[in-house]
Amino acid sequence: MKKFALVNGKIYVERGRFAQALYAEDGVIRLVGRDDEIGSAAGRGAEVLDCEGRTVIPGLNDSHMHLLGVGMEMSHLHPPAAIREILPAATVIGGEIVYRR
Repeated sequence: MKKFALVNGKIYVERGRFAQALYAEDGVIRLVGRDDEIGSAAGRGAEVLDCEGRTVIPGLNDSHMHLLGVGMEMSHLHPPAAIREILPAATVIGGEIVYRR
């Protein structure tokens, strides 16, 4: 079981709220709080990393995009010939695309 504690940091918890330290086991955050709370919870065998006052943002994984903005930025592009050939052969009926033969 991999255990570690981040201490002496500015751990982002939620909007406007920070903690000093955190403790995690096997990649799951178990506790956030003050250095002394985390130190006793982590116990022996936990790797302790000193953040030296730095900000930590746990779990930051912002893999999204705003599709409308992306589409608007791509509006100057012209579809390739194959797509231009398909479009006249398609009709929307009742919300479904129907291809003519």
